[in-house]
Parts: sequence; C-alpha cells; structure tokens
Amino acid sequence: MTPIKEKEFIEVIKNGLKSTTRTLSVRTLLSDRNLRKIDYKPYYQRNYVWDSDKQSFFIESVLLGTEIPPLIFYKSGTSTEVIDGRQRFETLKKFKENEFALDEKGLAELPALKKLPFSELDDDVKEVFLNANIRIFEFSVIGNVSPDIEDKVKKEIFRRYNTGVTPLTMVEVDGAKYDDDVFSNGLENLLKEDADFRDHVGKCLFPTDKTADDADLIKKMVDRLRKLYVLPKFPISKYATGVSRSNISELLYESAMQRLDNEIEEEVKSYKEKLGKVFELYDFYQNNSSSPIKSKFFYETLIWAVLVMEQEHIYYSLLNYCSRIKDFYEENIKVYSEDNSYFYKNIMDRFISIADLFKELFNADFSIYIRNESFKKQLKETSQSNQDVKNVVHELESLRTNKPSPISKPVEEILTDVLSSKYLIRPSYQRQEKISISKASSIIESILLGIPLPPLFVYQRADGMKEVVDGQQRLLSIIAFLGKQYKDENGKLCSSKNPYYKLKNLIVLKNLNGKNYSSLMESEQDKILDFVLDEIVI
Repeated sequence: MTPIKEKEFIEVIKNGLKSTTRTLSVRTLLSDRNLRKIDYKPYYQRNYVWDSDKQSFFIESVLLGTEIPPLIFYKSGTSTEVIDGRQRFETLKKFKENEFALDEKGLAELPALKKLPFSELDDDVKEVFLNANIRIFEFSVIGNVSPDIEDKVKKEIFRRYNTGVTPLTMVEVDGAKYDDDVFSNGLENLLKEDADFRDHVGKCLFPTDKTADDADLIKKMVDRLRKLYVLPKFPISKYATGVSRSNISELLYESAMQRLDNEIEEEVKSYKEKLGKVFELYDFYQNNSSSPIKSKFFYETLIWAVLVMEQEHIYYSLLNYCSRIKDFYEENIKVYSEDNSYFYKNIMDRFISIADLFKELFNADFSIYIRNESFKKQLKETSQSNQDVKNVVHELESLRTNKPSPISKPVEEILTDVLSSKYLIRPSYQRQEKISISKASSIIESILLGIPLPPLFVYQRADGMKEVVDGQQRLLSIIAFLGKQYKDENGKLCSSKNPYYKLKNLIVLKNLNGKNYSSLMESEQDKILDFVLDEIVI
C-alpha cells in the first residue's frame, strides 16, 4: 500500500468508523430479504468448520436463551458482510434449512432433541428458535472511500475482533459446569492440600506431566477422577463406542450425587481410600522393581476394577498378589500401550484383560460390568422426554425474551469496581492468563482508536459480585497496561503476568510502539480511562 493510501486507511480507522448496536430475531435475520443482502462468508473469513457437537451446542444455547457473542457486521450501501460470527450465522442458517440434525453429544440440557432436524421439532420449539434474539454490532465507514481502503478496513476490524480469542478446553468447560459441585470441590481441595495424594494421582494417571501442582493440571485431575468414579456404572461395551460417552457419564454422575444427598463429603474420603489401594501397589513397584509400571491405561483399568470390587463387597488385597499382577502387566504390555489406545477394540481388550485377572485372583465375575443388556432400558428411564424439553424451554421464556441491554461503563469506573471487589475477574472456572503482549497491545490500540471492543459478559451473583464470564483477557490487558491490581477468588490482590508492559507490534499507531502507560500523553491516558466498554449482565 502506498504511503498516501496508508495515510487514508489510518485516517478512516481513526476518525471514519461508525458503529451501531441492534437486536434481530432469528426469523428476521434469516429472512429471504436479509439473506440476499448478507455475505456471511467473505474471502477473509475461515471456512465453515464447526462439527456436529458445536452446531448442536450452539442451537441448544439459542433455544435456552443463553447469552451468545454478538455477530459483527460491516455495512456498505445495501450490502452487509459478516466480519465476525460466520460459524454462528451459518449454523443458524443451516439448521433452519434442515442441513443437519442435532447431535446428542452437543446437547447438554436438551438430549431429547437428538437426531432431530429443524423440520421435525415440535411447533412450539420451532417458534422458540425463530423468535430468539441475536445481538448485532454493525460497522460502517462515514463518507466515501476507495474499494481497496474499505477492504483493508474490513479486514482490520476482523483481525481486531479475533485478537486474543482462544477457545476453552473441555476441561475448562467442565470446570465451569461443576464449579459448585460438592464432590468435585472436595476432590480439588484434596489435591491442593494433600501433596502425597496429588503426587500419586499425577504419577499414575498423568505420568507425562511433570508439574503435578499446576492449577490447570489439578483441573484435569478432578475431571479424570470424576469420570473414573462413575465408570463402574457404565458398561464398558457401551463406553468403548464413544457414542454419547460424555452425556451418559454426566447423567450417571448426577444420579450418583443425588443418591448420596448429604453424604458427599464422606464419599470423597471413601473414594480416596479406594484409590489409595492402587497407589499402594504403585509404591510397591516403585520401591521393589527395577522397571516399575508407568502406564496410565493400566492404572485406570486397575482403579475401575477396584471400584467394582468395592461395589460388589468382595474382599481383595492387591499387595498379596503384587508379583502376579506385575507378571500379568508384562504379559499384556501391548494392551496397555499408547498405540491406538482410544479405538473400540483396544479399550475392550484393556478392560476385559483386567477383568480376567480379577476373576483368576479373586473369583470375581465382571461380566455385567463389561456388557449389560438392561443398561439401555435403565438409561431410557432416566433420560429426558419431549415434554421435559417443553418444560425447560417454557421455564426459560423470560430469559430469551427479556435479554438485558448492555450497560456502558468507562474503563475508569470498571477499574474502580475491580479494586473494590465488585468484579471477580478470574472465577475458579476461568482459564489462566494467556494473552500475549502483542495481542494485549492490539486491544490497547483499539481503545486509543475508539474502535468498540466485544462486550463483557458478567454473571451477577445474589451477593452483588460480578463474575466475568467472557472478557477476562480484555480486562487483564487493560489492568496490566495501567499497572493496576485485581483480587482473585480468595480476595488476594494479584498482578497481571505482564504489568506495565510496553506496546508492541501496533499497526496503526506505530509511533506508540515501545511506550508504556506512564510514557503516553495525558490525552492518550484519558482516552483509555474514558473508553466505554459494554457490559452485559446475566
């Protein structure tokens, strides 16, 4: 781009952008007239990549009225481009046009809708989908600009709205889902407070991870232990298929917790004792063998076998047979290798072989835990009905139709709230701070240019505390640049990992590269403090 064109582009970004906010129903958004005008797959967007799980989870979110990120549009004359949100827009369109059916693996709350395309939904549920409200942020350029400048502006907005966007891992998603779960919290506290227990879980189930006290790894440990806990209630022949594995595990776990009622804390202690019998065997091999067993798949199946024995009230002592168990592992070492470990046959071979061993040692019959013909019927009795779907959707009608309008707040006010403990930037289910200095700098540049940032989504608790559901990285970028602190979930003052960082790799305001907050002009500092962030309170 020539210097003249570059100057024109920078001038448009600085002073020529206009943005508006509106809300449209899915019916209006996907009307024939709008579909003629909206280009939802401009060349700079990535291709449609969502799989059936993500498609289904998103449609379920729309049906439930869950807050979803807004679609970002760019309007030029009578035409509109989807700058950010192609996957969401096209999923809505594909579902309405019956191009896919809902997949149970993506349905966390409405599993009864599995295998249904839009046309086969109950009429009431169809109306809920079509009347659901979608937030739109629309950009346009004031005045006339050349096509190449306009194209560069669109791509620049696209880049900025994708700065720092990283998807949550499944462990992080589950961490949010089970944040208030007593059993999960009991396991997490146990792992944090009992170094020996944490060390054994790490060595048996996460042998390749060296930082067994890392916060992310503890979340993974809780997730693995929770799934192992219900594995004896899940016939291995069904588990090994992988079909609906997560949904069934969740259903079995919820059912188990309901039966425990007020005895959950005692169950955590009991679970620790059962795991301890496997850890004793691990210690024996560690201290008495030149080649101790280090296979996580072996210890997973051994934990499963121990839990089955406890459930069947069969007496056993692993230490009495440590030599035979070691010989068994060496005879079947290929079964417990990493190669093709997640294929159906390999999973079945692992569990059947350990079941055969326990049959040999303790005369225990595990056949019903391998295959259970009545499991499907049991599952159906606890599954959701179509009427249950209607009830859930009806209960959430107010949430769908009365979405709160964004609250506009200057950065200075938000920072005051952060320091006064009204904001919880990093609730326990949130990810660690991961944004780079370059991406954080781009956020600061957008603020200085007056380009609207995606809204913050916060959950307001009954005690008035606001938990940041989405927007953590944006807030931390601002807090770090200004050198401010915030309080964590324990009320402890924390600093960002990059406090007082210097701006880096700025594209428009290149003259500010290498500067920190204190070296900015007072007017530039004021721009940051006066910049308005939209906050959507849930």
